[in-house]
Amino acid sequence: MEFGYEAMKNHARQQEIDALERVKPQLSAPQNAKLVHVGAPLGRILPAERAEELLEGLYTDGTVPCTNEVRYLDDAVCVVDYLTRLTLELMELSCSKCVLCREGLRQLHLVFEEITRGRGSLERMDYAKDVAQAMSLGCDCDFGRGAGRMLALAMEDFAGEIDQHIRKKRCPALVCRPYFTVHVLADRCVGCGKCMEVCPEGAIIGKAGYVHMVDQDMCEHCGKCLAVCPQHARVKAGRIKPRTPDHLVRAGALVRK
Repeated sequence: MEFGYEAMKNHARQQEIDALERVKPQLSAPQNAKLVHVGAPLGRILPAERAEELLEGLYTDGTVPCTNEVRYLDDAVCVVDYLTRLTLELMELSCSKCVLCREGLRQLHLVFEEITRGRGSLERMDYAKDVAQAMSLGCDCDFGRGAGRMLALAMEDFAGEIDQHIRKKRCPALVCRPYFTVHVLADRCVGCGKCMEVCPEGAIIGKAGYVHMVDQDMCEHCGKCLAVCPQHARVKAGRIKPRTPDHLVRAGALVRK
């Protein structure tokens, strides 16, 4: 018969296993899912097509589920942006008594945030991996160790997308502002002016009945114009840009026949 700390630890582990059994039905990834996060905000993050691996590896790889929550995120989500927001969430949940957990999460948040702002580097990513590894081994509690292990594995599993941000200056999901531009599709714009009304930078040029244009030097990529356009004439673009007029033309003049 077990007593004391080991008995409590084994009881807690069994509770976690029981919790995972309850989320098994949720581990069938939706068709457009990009990643799955089981046991959020801790637990394990994996590409959605590998979701079933969680049933075998969640307790043997050092990760610790925090809840029964299963998060599925689709192609519209940027992994780096998600990790930036996730580390902020973990910072708010941390008791902050352990220096390694408190400062480790803060440093990881800063590294991910730098990448989303176009200032990421391979050296900083190596630093982030070292910090996450140190947390997984040296934090005082399961929360800190689990957070470190989860983030270390996420950086490994999504290394390709992270690398695209740093090396190629690309955000595949077109979420991180430095990696996309906003354009007006001339064959859709009717010149209603709704985008001009909401643009906080005054970066949209146009007048009623004319195809509007975006001043790329002034645009802050906030996305407000995309949300209000009734014709869905505002689009994000990465390296490949749509053809747009360089002067005001009447709406409808460039509609494809």
